Amino acid sequence: MKDAETAILRISVFHEIPGFIPAAFAEIRSKGATRLVIDIRGNEGGADKLGVQLLSYLAHRPFHYYQKLTVAGIGPYSFAQHASFPPEMEYLKQFITRDGDEYLFTYSEGLGIKQPATENGFRAKCASCRMAAASP
Repeated sequence: MKDAETAILRISVFHEIPGFIPAAFAEIRSKGATRLVIDIRGNEGGADKLGVQLLSYLAHRPFHYYQKLTVAGIGPYSFAQHASFPPEMEYLKQFITRDGDEYLFTYSEGLGIKQPATENGFRAKCASCRMAAASP
């Protein structure tokens, strides 16, 4: 806690640390914080499911993490010599479909309507964040 009302949540990477996000929000709630700073400076990303989980603790209503996920295609990729691909890359290609001029990745934990966390969600007003509500 920065002060009696402000909690700071530092997330350096979105890799799974079992129970981290639920425990962090339980502590934030137990301390009575009414303001929250989420520090993601230097965070290079990671697993979508952790981003979804974080957002669920901030959401006041159902939300879309992704409405669609567009990818460059199924390869070959011009940048391949400069990139590291996951070992399951060939397996994941089966989830890529072409829709007109776009290639859509159809398997992601971030697709579809997501629900707010039911326990320990941070429900104070957010002064500098924006979130799109899920369409009915």
